[in-house]
Amino acid sequence: MNSFTERSVLGPSSYWSCAHSQRFNRLLLPTILLCLTVCSSLSAQVPSFERTALIDLYNETNGANWSVKTGWNGPPGTECTWFGVTCISNRIVDLRLPGNNLSGALPSSLASLSQLSFLWLSSNQLTGFVQPWLSNLSALQFLYLDNNQFSGPIPVQLGNSPQLQWIQLQNNNLDGDIPAALGQISTLRVLRLQDNSLSGSIPAALTQLSNLEELDLTRNAITGSLPAALGDMSALERLFLDDNQISGGLPDSIGSLQNLEILFLQRNQISGTLPANLGDLSALQQLFLSQNQISGGIPVELGRLDNIRDLSLSFNPLGGTLPPELGDLAQLERLFLGAADLTGPIPSAWAGLSELTGLYLFSNQLSGPIPESIGQLNQLEELNLQQNAFSGPLPASLGDLSNLQLLNIQSNAISGPLPASLGQLTALTRVIADGNQITGAIPSSIALLPGLTELNLEFNDIQGPLPDGANHWSALERLNLRYNRLTGPIPSALGSAGPLRSLRLTGNDLSGTIPGTLLDLDFLIELELYDNRLETVNPDLISLLDQLNSNWAAWQTVSPQDFERVSASATTASFSWTAIDYPLDQDGFYQVSAAPVPGLFSDRFQADRPPPSLDAPIQGQTADYNDAGLVLTGLLPDTRYRATVRSITPARTNPFFPQKNTLISEPAQVIEFVTPP
Repeated sequence: MNSFTERSVLGPSSYWSCAHSQRFNRLLLPTILLCLTVCSSLSAQVPSFERTALIDLYNETNGANWSVKTGWNGPPGTECTWFGVTCISNRIVDLRLPGNNLSGALPSSLASLSQLSFLWLSSNQLTGFVQPWLSNLSALQFLYLDNNQFSGPIPVQLGNSPQLQWIQLQNNNLDGDIPAALGQISTLRVLRLQDNSLSGSIPAALTQLSNLEELDLTRNAITGSLPAALGDMSALERLFLDDNQISGGLPDSIGSLQNLEILFLQRNQISGTLPANLGDLSALQQLFLSQNQISGGIPVELGRLDNIRDLSLSFNPLGGTLPPELGDLAQLERLFLGAADLTGPIPSAWAGLSELTGLYLFSNQLSGPIPESIGQLNQLEELNLQQNAFSGPLPASLGDLSNLQLLNIQSNAISGPLPASLGQLTALTRVIADGNQITGAIPSSIALLPGLTELNLEFNDIQGPLPDGANHWSALERLNLRYNRLTGPIPSALGSAGPLRSLRLTGNDLSGTIPGTLLDLDFLIELELYDNRLETVNPDLISLLDQLNSNWAAWQTVSPQDFERVSASATTASFSWTAIDYPLDQDGFYQVSAAPVPGLFSDRFQADRPPPSLDAPIQGQTADYNDAGLVLTGLLPDTRYRATVRSITPARTNPFFPQKNTLISEPAQVIEFVTPP
């Protein structure tokens, strides 16, 4: 599957769009305006109990080691100049010390700061409980205690805070149930409790928060079902409940969340069917329901989500087919429908997805040809169709996807040759097409792609030689062509693929001398050349091969050495040789071929002795590669013969060591002899 993680790319932090940032700024604007009066009161003294609270905070949170502590513990009357402290009319209204290396527990004397509206202590090392006395801060609107080490339950008393708008307690060690009393904070707009160890169900009382815009309970241990009255949270824009243990179905009331822009429920235990009224969420931009137990197919009503940009239903037992209506989602950018028990073809109506950049349909039972209309998705960057039952040839229209970076069609039944039009995709970096029935040669246009880093075509029927020449394979990092029908030599141009890290060519019929240019590959860490007909005498190259591809030489089907005639009679001849070291010694044999010399003087002036062909009139085969000799029969008396021996490794279906080709070595040296009369 692709390297994409939904939350890392699309998590809550990324949703602080300009619109949300502006909303946040509007919330702070009254405070900023009021702070303009600060200069007139810099020398005024705050009440002694507020000074005491600040000094207690300094002493009990290791103030000596704070990152910034300018002014702290100064003489009375300077408190409003201390770093992080803001005053209005000689009262502390704002205390901000985020990421300032505070440690330890908060002192209870902070409860005396009755005019405090903003408490920002995020990203420190504060410990202990979230204290009930926080509810005594009657003016408090913003409570930021996230990214600390607070533990224990959320205090029920926090629900008595009359003006709280923003609660951030995420990334702590909080446990226990979410207090139903939080549903009493009618002013609450943002509640972030993610990345704790909270348990129990979502209190139904939270649905009373009619002003709540964001609820984030991600990565806790929340159980039970979603509240039936979820739709009453009419202001809700962002709902993050992913990575919990929530069960049951989606409530029918969910269709009433007309302001909902983001819904994250992935990696839970949601079951049942998708409500048709999900299609009524006209503001919805991101819907993530992957990795649940949802069944019953994809409702055609989802085609009404006019503003949807990301739709993820992967890893659910959905069943059914791909609705053509999804082709109406003109704003859709990423569609995740992998591992969802889907069948049937890709609808041609999906050609209307003009903004689609990622289409992920992996691990289903989708079938039929990949439609030509797919070439109309001109914004597409990633196409993942792996592990389906697509058949037929790849459409030439793939070459129209000028933004395509990833093409993954692994483990289908794609046949026919690779379209030369793929060579037009200058943005293409990865082609993963192993486990198909692709035939023909690799087009040179693909080898010339300037950004191609990975080409995986193993377990196909690719034929012919590999493309070679200037500027071929220039950006390649991984080349996997194992178990095909490739012939010819290894291209010298691979030595110019500077970033090449992995070269896997096992199980072909490659032959000849291994190019010394492989020594120029400084980043090569993986090399497989088993089961071919390759050789080299370059000592430096042999050293590299032995280091990266141990026993490589033994796996080559090469001619045996030291071929000689041991004896001869009028009708027989005995030959011997040195057996090759092929590891599967029962899966190959030697063939000795002999042919009579046509005339007494026919070869007198020939520099070479042409070897007898494989179909020479006189042949003999050994049982396997363990034999080092053979007696050839059927010879004629007083006749001149030429003889040679070849190693032959037949094609095999061994699941551990497959080989589609019958490998026939070059002939050994030719022996010429005359049988006695």
